[in-house]
Amino acid sequence: MEARIKEQMDKAFWDLLDQEGPESYDHIRTLRDEIVEKLCLFVPNRTDIHEQIRADLGEEEIGWDIQQRLLTQIEKFQAPIYDQVTTKWKKACPEPIGQFLQKYYAHLEMMYRQVQEHRVRTSSMARSMQ
Repeated sequence: MEARIKEQMDKAFWDLLDQEGPESYDHIRTLRDEIVEKLCLFVPNRTDIHEQIRADLGEEEIGWDIQQRLLTQIEKFQAPIYDQVTTKWKKACPEPIGQFLQKYYAHLEMMYRQVQEHRVRTSSMARSMQ
């Protein structure tokens, strides 16, 4: 039961993004801001890159090319094996923003988890070699 409720809430959230009006735009901006912060976490000590990400994605108004710009940003951090995924998405753009952001956010989370796991493994290996 709990899983169904969560599933319905998730669906309602993503569906809301595809609707017209100020409420959906506010949600899109909030999600975009969260995505920008997550992208910055890929390079936590590179404030110069943070500034570039924010300059590219942090506009007040969400432009028609936001999907392309988001894909360009994640391609900088993902493993080359995933380039075919984002290339396919680029060809399908533009698509309804809710659908796009739902799959993009899932992809972003997966990329971030992989980077974090790699950092932990690398750190553990470095400590064991000392």
